[in-house]
Amino acid sequence: YSFNGYTITHIYAGHVTPIDAMTWFPLCMALVMAKGKEGKGAIAAGILLALMFLAGHPQYFYYPLLALGIWYLWQIIGAVILGRKSKTDGLQQLKNLIMHGAIMGLTCGVLCAVQLLPTLEMSQYVIRNVDADYSYFTETSLAPAQLLSFLFPLHFGDGVTTPFQATRAVWETTAFMGISTLFLALLGLVLSRRKEKWYLFALVVIGIAFGLGKYFPGYEFCFSVVPGLSTFRVASRILYLTLGGIVFLAPM
Repeated sequence: YSFNGYTITHIYAGHVTPIDAMTWFPLCMALVMAKGKEGKGAIAAGILLALMFLAGHPQYFYYPLLALGIWYLWQIIGAVILGRKSKTDGLQQLKNLIMHGAIMGLTCGVLCAVQLLPTLEMSQYVIRNVDADYSYFTETSLAPAQLLSFLFPLHFGDGVTTPFQATRAVWETTAFMGISTLFLALLGLVLSRRKEKWYLFALVVIGIAFGLGKYFPGYEFCFSVVPGLSTFRVASRILYLTLGGIVFLAPM
């Protein structure tokens, strides 16, 4: 994860704030998905979320929140299904989920409050709230051909020794993690018996689909209904959720 194309090219570009936020995403997700240490894991995950927010790039804080929201939704559905078999077990699992989320959210909120409140106040005055429309937010969508970067990182050039021939900068579109990593992730998806693999696969798919922006047929609908999604440009930045899903699938 640390040495994938997306991270390395951001380092080259000098983008410190995205790196500071992305660094904590895998560990945060590992703590959330871990079982048996709900209280301590929730506090630690809340601290990591706070570090991502305080890094100073809201978009790279929003995407982990989106990933966490999908995780909790998936777990709630599981608790409801379990409740049909055993009402007691289902209610207990639902209670644990609510407690875990509350502890994590409270920890993050308290640590972020010094910056969160001024940010929310200032966000009312940015130009994107005044005259920006759907085309403005999606003009920087990831072109489908650029998905080749998962296999061939230099196919469109490197932007240094050769011109970068693509719609976005190299650091926004290069998602190379290595052929062996992709192969191991595919094996994990096919062979693993852990239910979490479907959540991780969902992260991979959602990251790619949302990264395509206007090139994804359902994006305009998601743009209008998913809370917060319509706040940010450069849809390809969500690719780091895809990379996070791959890095967890590979060792399964």
